[in-house]
Amino acid sequence: MKKISIPAHAVFFTVLLLAATILTIEVFLQTFTQTSLCKVSSCRVVGEYVHFGELVLIQAGAAFFWLFLFFAFFAVRYPQAAFWHFSLLAFLYGSVAFDGALLGFQFIQLRTYCLICIGVGLGLFCVTASYAWWKKSWKVFLLAMLIWTSGFAANSILKWDSMVGKAPKLKESALLKTDMAVSGDYPAYHLFFSLHCSHCADLLLHLSVNNDLLISNGNWHLHSLDTEKEDTARLTLLTRMPEAQDNIFYAVLKAKELKDVALPVPDPKIAKLDKKARAFFTAGGYGGIPLLVVQVNPAVTLSFQGSDVILRWLYRQELIERQAVREPEKEAAPAAQAAPAEQMAQESDE
Repeated sequence: MKKISIPAHAVFFTVLLLAATILTIEVFLQTFTQTSLCKVSSCRVVGEYVHFGELVLIQAGAAFFWLFLFFAFFAVRYPQAAFWHFSLLAFLYGSVAFDGALLGFQFIQLRTYCLICIGVGLGLFCVTASYAWWKKSWKVFLLAMLIWTSGFAANSILKWDSMVGKAPKLKESALLKTDMAVSGDYPAYHLFFSLHCSHCADLLLHLSVNNDLLISNGNWHLHSLDTEKEDTARLTLLTRMPEAQDNIFYAVLKAKELKDVALPVPDPKIAKLDKKARAFFTAGGYGGIPLLVVQVNPAVTLSFQGSDVILRWLYRQELIERQAVREPEKEAAPAAQAAPAEQMAQESDE
């Protein structure tokens, strides 16, 4: 039986082509369908720290891999021409340095991770390994890894928080709030959410059917982490809805579910509030949403992440009496059904 051998440069080509194709698909999705391969909110959070925007960065990444592939083709076509091989090394070392710095900023400074960026990093690792295999030079691979590590580690010596200033105060970034508690400013509940977070929607659904009890026991402040133009327009509409005066939790759900509606011009003030909310979220090192920050008194502040954790804590504080139950055909109706909170507690304990 004849042994089948795969040329090393074919593997190198395949990895480059795969990386270029995936990023091109991501560009298409974001441009024409306003969706993304990355379904987690952390990708949007990281994108806010790119000066020219997340989409431009992804477009540049896709163009880079296609150009890399172009030079690789001529390097194979003309193996004796040093220019093409020197260009490949320049592409390789430059890209790993850039990726190391980018991922280092996310892991060490932001402590929030973009899955697309991590995927590109893994892709560059495979590109480097396949190139080293092609050239039969593991020195190239080791040097590339040293360059990547240097860029990643450089973020650990920079005190980023002091460069960007202190995080804003919690009240400064509230999009919606209630001031119906008889106990003054405390306790204060600050809920951070995103219109694109399904867990946030589930939590808001439970809070909406317990609205009266919640707002009678403290001041609630809702903070949005959405800063895209369309999201800001939807949030602008949210602040003008009559429901925002009676049940802020239901108002967010309704604004999220509205379709085929003319959105107003984004309010610059709301855009500033969202950026302040992101600044607080990032400076605090929080890694996920929904996030509930509870100011019990001037000296005590608690924080809870995740819808299940938040609901469990609210139940134990006797702030939840009813559990919302989604109807199969009417998921947007926040008060369609309600079950006793004791049932929710038993389910969460299981």
